[in-house]
Amino acid sequence: MKHSNSGFSLIELMVVVAIIGVLASIALPAYSAYQARGKLAAGLAEVAALRSVAETHLNDGRRLGGIDDLPGARPLTAHCALTAAFDDTGAGTLTCEVQNAPPAVRGARLAWERSEEGAWACSVASLSDPSLAPGGCVATAP
Repeated sequence: MKHSNSGFSLIELMVVVAIIGVLASIALPAYSAYQARGKLAAGLAEVAALRSVAETHLNDGRRLGGIDDLPGARPLTAHCALTAAFDDTGAGTLTCEVQNAPPAVRGARLAWERSEEGAWACSVASLSDPSLAPGGCVATAP
């Protein structure tokens, strides 16, 4: 009577597990960077929406002091703790401190700064990797 052995040997299974481990070690850092960029992009979208509201207010000649002067603005959102500070000349800053973020961007601060002339500039501070900064934003030292 002939018995056929079907199935995988222990060595074959160990090779498969090793291959999966190598693939996972390559994929996880890429996924973490993807998550970090996504969180920064979400924060940038939230603070950019406030930028439009602030610009409209300032162009209408209304004074802005803080976040409470912006209609519809909530100081705490799913992605940001938002703050605003403007002086009488119209110069000021809208800031998003990133909340509930992956370790690579935990504590990062996105800021839109407005000059007296009305020009806006974006910066990001406290990033562990400056390459994570969204396009159009400059990574700065903490």
